[in-house]
Amino acid sequence: ILSTGNSGSVTTRRYMTHALQYIKPFKELSIAALVCLLLNAAARLFLPNLQGHILDSVIHRDRTSFSNSMQSYLLASLFTGVLTAGKQLIVDLIGKKVAGSIRIQLFTSIIHQDIVFFDKNKTGQLTSRITNDVNQMVQPLRTLMNTLLHNLVLVIGGLFMCFHTSWKLSVLAFTGLGPVVYTTGVYAKWSKDVNKQIMDHLADASSTATEAISNILTVRMFSMESKEIRGYTKAINDSVSK
Repeated sequence: ILSTGNSGSVTTRRYMTHALQYIKPFKELSIAALVCLLLNAAARLFLPNLQGHILDSVIHRDRTSFSNSMQSYLLASLFTGVLTAGKQLIVDLIGKKVAGSIRIQLFTSIIHQDIVFFDKNKTGQLTSRITNDVNQMVQPLRTLMNTLLHNLVLVIGGLFMCFHTSWKLSVLAFTGLGPVVYTTGVYAKWSKDVNKQIMDHLADASSTATEAISNILTVRMFSMESKEIRGYTKAINDSVSK
């Protein structure tokens, strides 16, 4: 986890590879989350069809069909709600377990470093890496399991339904998809660098606060309160100005 060499930038493929390795010990929970995700997506794709039946029964004033369609719609909505709650619970549990595993490995790696390593790195920066940075590292994994895969299933199912209904209208509707995807990719590359700078500034702020509080007697002895406050304020302002 802790590397002193130049490992290069973390690409999506590299992140996915490492994420899958950390998920392996919790494959039972991952399978359960995937099942909930697939069933939830399938139910959500089925809901518009039920809404169409409800509108048709209203137009034709068919009370029996309306009652049956409403019952089916309510049951499907309840089913999707239960699946969504179950999926969210499992994903949060996996995220906490993965974060705990990473923190243990990171702390173990830090403890076994040479003394020179601790001379070059401040205590606050190291503790910030163990706490804040690990949370930021695990967050994309939660998003991947909770949102990205779910939306991917919805997109595939939605595309099938759209082209099954009218391929001409579908092609016309998706003409604006290319620019949106391109813009999103450009923004993702830009935000990755900005987020890295923000985390670095937050680590500096945490380091300043930790060093000042742990050495408060020395700070008071030399009347360095104002200097420490300025250093902490600068790091925080730099992080929020990005």
